[in-house]
Amino acid sequence: MDQERPASVTARESVQFLAQSRNRVAILGELDDGTARDRYDLEEAIDATRRTILRTLDDLVEYGFVQETDDGYRRSALGGGVYRQYTAFVENVTFEDDLATFLCDVPDDAFPFSVDRLEDSEVTVVTDGSSYAPLDRLLDVRSTASEIRDLAPAVERRSVEQLAGRIEAGEDFSVEIVLSEAAVRAANSNGQYAPVHETTVTADAVDMFVATDEFEIGMCIADGKVAIGTPGRDGHLRALCVTDDPVVLEWAHEYIDEHLEAAEPLRP
Repeated sequence: MDQERPASVTARESVQFLAQSRNRVAILGELDDGTARDRYDLEEAIDATRRTILRTLDDLVEYGFVQETDDGYRRSALGGGVYRQYTAFVENVTFEDDLATFLCDVPDDAFPFSVDRLEDSEVTVVTDGSSYAPLDRLLDVRSTASEIRDLAPAVERRSVEQLAGRIEAGEDFSVEIVLSEAAVRAANSNGQYAPVHETTVTADAVDMFVATDEFEIGMCIADGKVAIGTPGRDGHLRALCVTDDPVVLEWAHEYIDEHLEAAEPLRP
């Protein structure tokens, strides 16, 4: 049987058409070996109703991706080409779910490196059962670090308490912190922070600064590891990405340096 591809359909529209339905992709995948398959075979292979399979086959035939023959349905050269390009694209841009959650909160121009460098990173996100999981992971990264550099858009009580505890215990470590103006205001206005905040500000091991510019993401460098955090609507960490990639580490130092140059020392 002959099918005629709609003359008005562009290459971009063909890809959009395929991406709009997982069943279209699944059928083209089932026809990957070049042999014709009848609809009953396809119904058994694909988790969809008979009506859905028939409708999807009709759509694929209309777009010229599939040919209907006396022996069944087979993929056309066009369908094969678009399918291969589509699956190659998906494989190249697919991230783990947690990394995708992290990246959706980051501006597109935030990183000067390819986000592929974060594929092997460890990402912790907020869940219904653990709303403080990213903060817990950040505290773990910093807990024994000897050198810490922080860029903090917000202040977390447990974070300040951890630093104050290490200072009071006489641990040998150094900290450089750049706080946003909003974080400083929050620390000064909240009585819970006052004692531990004073401990950190007055400690010899801590150099604290107030940023005069704004930054959308938080960051902590701890002994060769970089922890990049994104805030949720409540100001708490929504996702934390931890990596030791050398390119990301170098960028993180430069990123903190840029904000440090525009910051003012925080006086006790």
